Amino acid sequence: MVEGSSKRVESDRIGGLRRGDQAIIALLAPLGRSLISSLRVRLHDRHHFIRLADAGQPFIFVIWHSQLLLAVQTAAEQGIVTLASPTRDGQIGAAVARHLGVESITGDSRYQSLAALRQLAGHLRQGRSLGLFPDGPSGPARRMKQGPLALARLTGCPLVPAASIAHWGLGLRSHWDRFVLPLPFSRVDGVVGAPLWIPREAGPADLEQLARELEQRMNALEERLRGLVSGRPGASLSG
Repeated sequence: MVEGSSKRVESDRIGGLRRGDQAIIALLAPLGRSLISSLRVRLHDRHHFIRLADAGQPFIFVIWHSQLLLAVQTAAEQGIVTLASPTRDGQIGAAVARHLGVESITGDSRYQSLAALRQLAGHLRQGRSLGLFPDGPSGPARRMKQGPLALARLTGCPLVPAASIAHWGLGLRSHWDRFVLPLPFSRVDGVVGAPLWIPREAGPADLEQLARELEQRMNALEERLRGLVSGRPGASLSG
């Protein structure tokens, strides 16, 4: 009886997802495509990663998990590969992202194992830039994990911070990071920060200090965007 049940469970899975999940993906994918294509995205200071791409230098693009949907269009245009959690929600999200033109790889999004870092390092060494959400998959919100910095140290690839805001959107208060769901046809402004290179000799204390510095950079980028949107004096960004 147990063996039969096991076989039925296995037969109900397709590529690590349950059969019922395929229906969820089939529903979400066209909705996601319609939403993302309707957004009016303007990316400021894109020269920071264009220079790296033109030089053949892969990079690690980092943005807070709450702004994940706002970064989809940029990831698709730039060929940035994102990291998906092996959890069911993570795999559903990865499948939907593929329909939106964003490739993802499954890995340890908590960066808790050397094997996970080596897996990600392999993609960077193949010349593929990565997009990471350094406070995901479950927080604390806007708290930088050291994994992306350890990966940058291991590979010699720079971290490129970014932030984005939707002019019309919903912050899901019930979600751990108040995930931002942009409304259709919203204007979205994004900004890219200067690359941060992590020295090979950086130790644990150095990584902790650099993690806090990167947090501050990402939050400052978002604050500049909000100043631009509100028309606050002194707030300016290049296009």
